[in-house]
Amino acid sequence: MNKKLLLLVDYRDYFYIACGKGDACMDVPLLLQCFQNLGFEVEVRHFADISFRRDNYNGWWVVYQSSEDPFLQYKSYIEDVLLGLQWQGAWLIPRMECFHAHHNKVFMEILKDLAGTPASKTIVSRGFGCLEELKKNIDGIKFPVVIKPAAGQGSMGVALANGPEELIRYARKLSRTFNGRDFIKNIAKRFLGMPLKSLYRRKFVVQTFIPNLKEDYKVLIFGNKYYVLRRRNRKNDFRASGSGIFEYPRDVHKHLRQLLEFSKEMFFAFDCPILSLDVGYDGAACHLLEFQFLHFGTFTAERSDYCYMAENGEWAEIHEKCQLEFVTASAISDYVQRKGLKDG
Repeated sequence: MNKKLLLLVDYRDYFYIACGKGDACMDVPLLLQCFQNLGFEVEVRHFADISFRRDNYNGWWVVYQSSEDPFLQYKSYIEDVLLGLQWQGAWLIPRMECFHAHHNKVFMEILKDLAGTPASKTIVSRGFGCLEELKKNIDGIKFPVVIKPAAGQGSMGVALANGPEELIRYARKLSRTFNGRDFIKNIAKRFLGMPLKSLYRRKFVVQTFIPNLKEDYKVLIFGNKYYVLRRRNRKNDFRASGSGIFEYPRDVHKHLRQLLEFSKEMFFAFDCPILSLDVGYDGAACHLLEFQFLHFGTFTAERSDYCYMAENGEWAEIHEKCQLEFVTASAISDYVQRKGLKDG
């Protein structure tokens, strides 16, 4: 099995799997050592070092990161390099569509619908590219609904709309792309009876509201290790993300076992080595709220002194501190072996 691996770091020599307060960078030399201990031949390069005239990474595994810079400008550059590597024949970890879902909730909902498991489809979502598209489809929406901006972290910009007027008001605020030139041209177009260009073209998501959720769960999965954090809702608010009211659930009772089995199903449905899930539980079923494959917060794993692992069909609580570099390398190694066996 080929174990040539390209590890891509950014212009600051950083490799991110995490995002949060400050610069949450991994220890690159330690990560490199972990991969080498697992039998990989590793090459560490900057994105800008890749020359498609000189270099050939056909058949290599490529481990990379994303970016959350303002307006996602550096993320756009990373995407250019990744697409070139994929076209050349490299194997991206995670897959290109996983990268595209980062800071892109519209495509995230598309991935949920394409995941191939009914468990990911309990929440009905619609993505819209402009306010006018929402207005044309407003009659088919059942209220209340949650509206989200396509990009953003935590619960920033997320709102609950109880009716059409409220939804359109929130959507107008989220999608505004006012441009003076377009505004002036629209005046002329209106006079001439021509279709107007939208001034609200920032995409957003409208989705089913799940009532009676007083909390949600952050589940981080690194290969076969599952880290779980319960997050309580803010006072008089339907949102738990960013509340800061955290609790680590202990003992594998029926409710937690259901959550872990659901998370495991999502992990294999998305076919990835590492996964961050936001899961709601309404007392009967689990609901996939959001997810990320890279560049997510690792507080849940780093602050926990245990993880859950499935052993012989049962879930066991394993007491160990999380070393982020080791669990990341191990998860990717397991994924490479799984893909190699499948392709072979």
